[in-house]
Amino acid sequence: MQLPRLADLQAATEELVEARALLQLRENLSLEGMFISADATILEANAAAYKILQYDQSKHELIGMRAVQLLHDDDYHIAYQHLLRNDTSPYVIRALTKTGAVVYLQVVGSNFCRQNNDVVRVTSFRDVSLERHYLQQLTPLPDINDKLTQELAELRSYFMGSSHSSFLPHAAAPR
Repeated sequence: MQLPRLADLQAATEELVEARALLQLRENLSLEGMFISADATILEANAAAYKILQYDQSKHELIGMRAVQLLHDDDYHIAYQHLLRNDTSPYVIRALTKTGAVVYLQVVGSNFCRQNNDVVRVTSFRDVSLERHYLQQLTPLPDINDKLTQELAELRSYFMGSSHSSFLPHAAAPR
């Protein structure tokens, strides 16, 4: 048996440190929150999850919390159905921040089996509250063509009954 050379071990250690730093950077810059949970108990959460839900990451406040505690009571069934079916399609639910404020989250989750056969759920989510707010602000606009056609008909009717009918091209006297 040949022992690894010291230079090889140092190079491998440097690669590992660099890879860990890149993963940490990615986690810190991510806009999507992410949980890893087992039996609905949060085992890990990234920085974005803490930020979106307004919990203190330095105190690891989300770790050990039951994920269902974060759900709005009226939306629990939506998340539960996705969990039961291991449905990986995105869905929107309401969640509660630490202060009790409601945020709308677009969620995607999937179950994974670890090497020791434990099943964990990886859940990724993003805050869509602003998008939802702006969509609600948009009111359906009436069909512009219908409105213009109606106004044009009213104008024609008005001018046809007055002495100004010669201003309308189709109302002019036949040639």
